[in-house]
Amino acid sequence: ITAGLSGMAVHVVTVNDYLASRDAALMTPLYAAFGLTTGLVLEGSKPEEKGREYQADIVYCTNKTLVFDYLRDRIAMGDHMRPLIMAMDRLTGRMQGKVLLRGLQFAIVDEADSVFIDEARTPLIISAERRDPHAEVFHAEAIALARRLERDVDYVMDGRVPHLTDIGHNRLRELADNLSGLWQGVIRSQEAVLQALQALHGFHRDIHYIVRDHQGVPKVMIVDENTGRVMPDRSWERGLQQLIEIKENVPVSPEKEILARISYQLFFRRYLRLSGMTGTCREVAGELVDLYGVGVVRILPQKASRRRLLPTWIFATAEARWLAVLAAILRCRDAGQAVLVGTRTVATSEALSARLTSAGIDHLVLNAKQDASEAQTIQQAGQGPRVTIATNMAGRGTDIQPDAGVLDAGGLHVILTEGHDNARVDRQMIGRCARQGDPGSAQYLLSLEDELVMGMSFQVRRSLGFFLAHSPNSAFFQAMARGFYRFAQKRTEKSHRRIRLRQLDYDFQMRQALSFSGTME
Repeated sequence: ITAGLSGMAVHVVTVNDYLASRDAALMTPLYAAFGLTTGLVLEGSKPEEKGREYQADIVYCTNKTLVFDYLRDRIAMGDHMRPLIMAMDRLTGRMQGKVLLRGLQFAIVDEADSVFIDEARTPLIISAERRDPHAEVFHAEAIALARRLERDVDYVMDGRVPHLTDIGHNRLRELADNLSGLWQGVIRSQEAVLQALQALHGFHRDIHYIVRDHQGVPKVMIVDENTGRVMPDRSWERGLQQLIEIKENVPVSPEKEILARISYQLFFRRYLRLSGMTGTCREVAGELVDLYGVGVVRILPQKASRRRLLPTWIFATAEARWLAVLAAILRCRDAGQAVLVGTRTVATSEALSARLTSAGIDHLVLNAKQDASEAQTIQQAGQGPRVTIATNMAGRGTDIQPDAGVLDAGGLHVILTEGHDNARVDRQMIGRCARQGDPGSAQYLLSLEDELVMGMSFQVRRSLGFFLAHSPNSAFFQAMARGFYRFAQKRTEKSHRRIRLRQLDYDFQMRQALSFSGTME
């Protein structure tokens, strides 16, 4: 409010349209009492609507919408980015009607660790379509060749990344001899087939993407692994999007030509005043200081937490875990508690939904395919002993309000069925219960077949699985399994931190190269 009264352009940034709309509606009366106007910019807003809303004193928007609008302004300004021309434009006002933003002056970022850290690995790119019939044929040939290779003979998978074996190199050379053009280049043909193998076996439907009708045409849409939400306007680069579309037998979209790009690290460092809030930044406080120059101050909760964390159980197999989840749901539901079951992917949420349906348990499902009914599902999730299955769409910022009967029975109970790539996302899901001093409980029910630990030592997983299968209640083996699971999570967190630092180094190198050439980013 103080920044708005001083005349600064204030951006309140959050992670999705649902939270932006909810918070703007909640806070507008307060701002109006101070004589301030409130704007709301959503992902689907038209340019003229955005231009009008961005003129408000305080603007609610999502991080992606804000950054893409900034890049569009950069493109619109073109040569006017030079200091002398910008000074003249300020005097004449000539460019004011062509840009959306009033400037990067003051930002408050909700769920700051998600925006500043989790999403910082992926640059944001504005591109133009460039259809190339020859490229489409080349991608189709790559998929056809990749399907003729045999797993563990011609290639092996290291997580999502394929590697050709010596046999695979020779096999590919034989297959490519019958093709012409780019296939005669050894390195290019290997790169194309490896990318096709990654599209076939490294990315999976209803996990990393969904297929949804868009204007009557089926389209591959990426699912954000941090938020569980669909990103309809985002696509993979370097032909991966087209390869996955060929794999799913949907119309192939044109390749993209990059017009502008920027990372979150670089973008948010450009604000004159930057701040944020989150309940899960303890582990990354040092990184926030290093990258953005913002310190971290802990604010104690208004009311003491009444959350009960039940013991974490790790099972040898996914099947044993799902049986335990089913038993926990029945126990809590019969006791009168509302239950929220957190899953990692769309596919897992649908598989669990099928199990509950077979068991005759009424439930709601919230994932990337049901995003249109998100507000209604969240509103119903705490009403009575209701069971809700959700991906991490129901994590950050979601406020499930249990009714009086549920609170008397112990509040909302959260079951986390699989660990995410970082523990902060897990804690966000756990944080849906016992809010604002209400009672609530939570429990982790995990397995050694979860994606997070599949990249760890097979021998260790097999040994732990053997002991857990025969002594599932052993405190010693449970402690070992928990340590193993947490080690896998920490290893992934460190890997992601290295990726973020490499991305920032790349940004600085790109800025130096572009400043030398006179071209904008």
